Parts: sequence; C-alpha cells; structure tokens
Amino acid sequence: MATESITRGVLVVASEEIGAAATRRLDGQPGLRAKAVTGPRPALGAIGSFGPHILVFEAGRVPVPAMQAVKNMAELAASRPVPLIMVAGPLDEAVENQRENLGIVEVLDSPFDGAALADAVKALVEKWELARKESQLRKQKQVQIQERLRSASNKYMAMSEEAARLKLGIGNEELQDFASDDAAPPAEPDPTKPPDEPTWDGS
Repeated sequence: MATESITRGVLVVASEEIGAAATRRLDGQPGLRAKAVTGPRPALGAIGSFGPHILVFEAGRVPVPAMQAVKNMAELAASRPVPLIMVAGPLDEAVENQRENLGIVEVLDSPFDGAALADAVKALVEKWELARKESQLRKQKQVQIQERLRSASNKYMAMSEEAARLKLGIGNEELQDFASDDAAPPAEPDPTKPPDEPTWDGS
C-alpha cells in the first residue's frame, strides 16, 4: 500500500522578524508550508483559510501579562485544536499550569532559534507519519483478513451446496430453484416516504 504524501501547514504567530525567519526555515523543509501573522487576532482569521496542522506562538514578544498570552492561546486552541509550539523561554507558573490544556507540546528558549524550531516541527511530523503508516498497515491487514474470511465462507458454501445436491439426488438447477424459494420477498414501499426520496445513506 503506497503512502500518500501530505503537506502540513505551520502557522507562526510572532513578530515580523521572527515570523519571516521561521517561514524561511520551515518552507525549506519537505512536506511543510508556513505562514506568519503578527498577533493572535490575525491568527484566528488565518486558521480557517490556512488550515494549519501546527501553531507556533511567540508569547514573549509583546508586553502583556502571562495570563493574557494563555488566553490568546486558548482562543487559538478552541478555534482549531492543534499542537502548539511556544517560543517564550522558561514558562512562569501561570502558563505552565495551563500547558497541557492548551496543547503546548514544546517550549523553545528565547532568543528565536530557527534550527530548534525546525527540529521540533520535524519531530511532530515524524511522530504523525509513524502513526499514519501503522494505521495503514492495520487497515491493510484487516482487508486481507476479510478477504480470507470471505474466501473461506464462499468455499464452505460451495461445499455445502454440493453436499446437499448429492444427498438429495438433484441437479444444480433444481438446487438453485429450491434455494430461491426461501428468498425473502421484496420490501414493500414505505407509504410515509415520498417517491424518489433518498434514504439517510443516500441510497
């Protein structure tokens, strides 16, 4: 089973300088595309159009209390729950207590290090790729098992029909006619359903 190639988006919420540096670094990595915005509000708008798989948030660049940064990140997480990499240096207690709830998977030290960010993103992508390949292998095995069961079932049915034919001393055509007598009658139309109205599953 071939593995489909996926391009993952990284939305960087940072100053113009760091945003530009981050996008240059990440756009050079295979399977990644990056977009930078300068604040949480523009990020909320970009999340819907850009569809990021990862958020990078530079919380230490603006003169706001730590809890305001937490609130901003909470808004982003609620809008699109994705892993969040925070560029802020050591976290104070207020932010650290909210780390798991906000989906912060990595905290990078200030000043900004493009290589460290690329490594953190790469680690996330590799983790996802491994999980995706394992899922595909499981599905492939399930299909193989279903095919084997179907083949075994068909073989058993054929053996049963042959045994019944020999025991009853009748031909194949007679056996088919005999089996068709037990077929369920066609379903009656539902009088409460308008003509040609599709069912819930579109059939």
